[in-house]
Amino acid sequence: MKMDWLKNKDGIELWKLPEVQRAALVAFVPLVYFAFVIRVRFTYGDGPELLLAATRFGISHPSGYPLYTLLASIPAHIPWPSPYWNVAFTLSAVPTAIAIAGIYLLLRRLDVDPYIAAIAGWMWGLNNEVAYLATRVEVYALHCMFVVLALYALVRYSKGDGTNWAYAAVAGVCLGLTNHLTSAFLIVPITLGIIIVDRKWFFQPKVILRMCAIAAAGASVYIYFPIASMLNDGDTVTWNDPQTLERFWFHVTGQEYSIFRNTAKFDKSLAKFATSVDKTFFPGAQVVVFFGLWEAWIRNRIGAFAFVVFSASLIVYVSTYTINDISTYFTGIYLITAILIGLAVDWFLNARLPEDSKWSANIRWAAYVGGAAFVANLGVIAWGNHFREATAQDMAEQVYSELKQPAIIFSSVDSHSFPLWYERYANHPDDKVIPIDQVMFRLANKEWYRDFHRDNFDWVKWPNKDEFKPNGWEQWLVENNPDVNFYAMVMNPWSSSKSYTVNKGWHAEIVRGPRQPEATTKVRQMYVTRIKRYRKSVYTYDALREFKSGIDKIACVTEWAAHPDVSGDWKFYGPNGKVVSFPPHPIPSNSNMSWENLEVKDQVPGKWRCEVSGVAGEPPLSLEFVLK
Repeated sequence: MKMDWLKNKDGIELWKLPEVQRAALVAFVPLVYFAFVIRVRFTYGDGPELLLAATRFGISHPSGYPLYTLLASIPAHIPWPSPYWNVAFTLSAVPTAIAIAGIYLLLRRLDVDPYIAAIAGWMWGLNNEVAYLATRVEVYALHCMFVVLALYALVRYSKGDGTNWAYAAVAGVCLGLTNHLTSAFLIVPITLGIIIVDRKWFFQPKVILRMCAIAAAGASVYIYFPIASMLNDGDTVTWNDPQTLERFWFHVTGQEYSIFRNTAKFDKSLAKFATSVDKTFFPGAQVVVFFGLWEAWIRNRIGAFAFVVFSASLIVYVSTYTINDISTYFTGIYLITAILIGLAVDWFLNARLPEDSKWSANIRWAAYVGGAAFVANLGVIAWGNHFREATAQDMAEQVYSELKQPAIIFSSVDSHSFPLWYERYANHPDDKVIPIDQVMFRLANKEWYRDFHRDNFDWVKWPNKDEFKPNGWEQWLVENNPDVNFYAMVMNPWSSSKSYTVNKGWHAEIVRGPRQPEATTKVRQMYVTRIKRYRKSVYTYDALREFKSGIDKIACVTEWAAHPDVSGDWKFYGPNGKVVSFPPHPIPSNSNMSWENLEVKDQVPGKWRCEVSGVAGEPPLSLEFVLK
């Protein structure tokens, strides 16, 4: 089927261009899309910590991601438009676009129709999970890029395109291992695939030496860990301080996260994954995948074997983890899923609709248009979700600016700790402020984290190893450091008869002494933010203290710890005595959040104050902000 309107300036149909140029075109479309979706200000998740490691040459959480850290260190030091945008674009958006091109090229080597190959690549790259990670500072996009390039090289080698493709496949796996350890699941299928094609060639001494040299070159990237740890002078976090072989192995193999592992339940994990495939792609996708796998086996058994072994290994591995965000590991399996869907659709169009069929042209046209429309819809959904989690940098900056030094602030979980780490070590490396993750500090297998603070912050009296107790160490610090100001993120539970907290918005000040009647007990956090409605969802983003007026609604948001039956009076106090008030209302039954909006028509430039009062047992809460 020809589409004459798809031509370049020389009148050549785009799908008649050289294959690599077509792949570049397929990759360019989503790359432009990703560039517009990436946030300039960093989001929640691992992004701030990965960015900190790249900026200050630290070491990230296990398994450390040395290749990612070294590659990110260049864009992380470019200030415009922001280090976060630069790293996200360079190491998430670009690798995802390359992986999309890799899917296209792989399917073309398996004789798939070029339009179907392109749609399959876009189907993977624009689904919500992949697009989300393609527009954040995360390691998964680079991981998927190495996976697809290794598989593409294996398919090329298996089809007799030269021994250099075997070396390329091994290089893809080895480099992938320096970024994400689940690349190890490619070792068996890649190695066996090369041996099956030509065992005599593989077992030649010079070939084995070259393979070992490639592996050694990849492994050499891990030398970064002990070097970074030795050079660290307490100006950033070097996770696990891997200067000894024991600590190095402990960190690289992720043994620190063994507490999140349980016994694999493959049947349940497979069922969970099958359901996620339908939700991520379309209902019935798992059935289409089955036909695609059969077609892959017919067209290239080496490739089909690699698809199955890698996907099954990763599913089993994921099934052993109990952490909430483990679904991010599915992006690699979704990559295989998109390839198999492309094969299945191509089989249907070619086996069931031969070129001379009466309805062939019309049905093919409908398939192309339908696939393109489906991909476009995925992009629309991902666009709507790009407002999610856009308040992390605002939170960290506001909290930090309101701390009285010297200060210690307690936080927990990635969403609070990592932004605060970045704000402290990247933006204010010389200040007397210490953000401490409470969970990490108390865990038995994180002695390195306690040592990091004891060794680098001598202006604080720390409990030694004999004095340290997993429970009550926070109060011990408060009592033994009278000259230090203490704070806690308000979502952190704080229970002590010798001190209490007073809410300050995102964080709370810890006051020594018995709890006072006016101390806030029901509020988790309070902030002022832009608010936007997209379809049926409401997104808060850019939770600043200064806004341009007349753009979006400004919401005063309160998140409550005590729920339900909490209600209050919202008022906005503006310049020249302007007051915008709202009647009291309870929290929605399905949420712990309540808010009121300052509409665009009421936004007068000047100083404003949002106040929530009338909550039983609570003093009035207020936050100031400025409209320009």
